[in-house]
Amino acid sequence: MKPWELTQRRLNARTASITGVLMSRLETDPDSNPVESPSLDKRLWQLRLWQEKHNPITEPLAPHRYVEHPEEYPPDKQKNLPSIFPLARLFPTPRQPVPGRIATTREVAKGWMMLLVEVERRWNLENEDDQIVLVERDGSGRPIRTLYPLSHLSAAQRNVLRHQVFRRMEDVR
Repeated sequence: MKPWELTQRRLNARTASITGVLMSRLETDPDSNPVESPSLDKRLWQLRLWQEKHNPITEPLAPHRYVEHPEEYPPDKQKNLPSIFPLARLFPTPRQPVPGRIATTREVAKGWMMLLVEVERRWNLENEDDQIVLVERDGSGRPIRTLYPLSHLSAAQRNVLRHQVFRRMEDVR
């Protein structure tokens, strides 16, 4: 058995309160997050090891620390949410000095825009006769918004993108 295949067993051996990875899926697209994916399991395991080494946290985050706007979330529903060790956590910043903090919607949108800026740049360098525009810019050329917001991608489009990225990652390795 590979180390990432033992994740559940090791977590349970360490503490009964940690049960593993919880994935939510769109009911309209049951294939959007496959329940069993050795490639995904391996990458999640590698991310967990990296986080433990470079960005460790000593205790799970309570819901009020990972819900983006806890003041807008009913307290009776918040108490039903679990405390978590977020796998995709970020480093603390001066504005958000919380260890193990979760990316805000704004940070995710900014990262998506930065990705599309780079995709547009690379494509246009390699395809002089077939230029694309993925990002709207202001008068000075700074990116201000994407033409394809992440929230507007359908589950099927996100699935295709994820499979293409994983396939490309396999080709690189």
